[in-house]
Amino acid sequence: MPVVGLSDGVEVSAGGLHTCARRATGEVVCWGLNDHFEVGSPAAGIRSYVPVPVVGLDDAVQISAGLITTCAVRASHDVLCWGQLSVGPGMPGMGTPPLLRGVSDGVQMAVGATLVCALRASGHVICWGLGSATCARRHTPGGAADSSQVLCWGSNNSGQLGDGSTTQSTTPVLVAL
Repeated sequence: MPVVGLSDGVEVSAGGLHTCARRATGEVVCWGLNDHFEVGSPAAGIRSYVPVPVVGLDDAVQISAGLITTCAVRASHDVLCWGQLSVGPGMPGMGTPPLLRGVSDGVQMAVGATLVCALRASGHVICWGLGSATCARRHTPGGAADSSQVLCWGSNNSGQLGDGSTTQSTTPVLVAL
C-alpha cells in the first residue's frame, strides 16, 4: 500500500514504531508513534498516520531511525538527532530538532534501539546512548575508532561483540575479522 502523500522518496528508514523517509529535495518526513518526539514534529501529536515534515530539516543526505530516536546528516555534514537519544532538548513542543554538538563532519548515521553512532569524514566513529554494560546514559558523544578497525562494546550474551567470547565489555574490543 503506498504511503499517502509520499511519491518522491529516495531513502526510507523504519524505527521501532515510526518510519521516516528522505525526499529527493532533502526534506525528511516521518509518521507513526511520536511519544518521544521521534517523528520530529510537535505538530504530529502522540501519533501521526500520514507523513509529517521534520521541523527545520530540508537538506538531509542520509537518515537513520532507531527504536525511539531518529538522526539525519545534512548537506553541510551537520548532524541532527531527535527522540530519546537526541543529546539535547528534543521533547515535544521544543521545535526544531537539536544539532548534535561537536559533529559537523558527519557522513553516515546508524541508530539502534539504545545506541546512536556517527561516521565522521575522518573515518572515526563516535557513539552514545545506553550502550554501556552498566546502562548509564551518555549525554555527549564519546569514543573513537580507526576506520581500518571495527570496535564494539556492551552486552555480549549472544556474541554481539564479535570477539569470539560472550563476555560483556565496557571498553571497546576489536572485532575478530
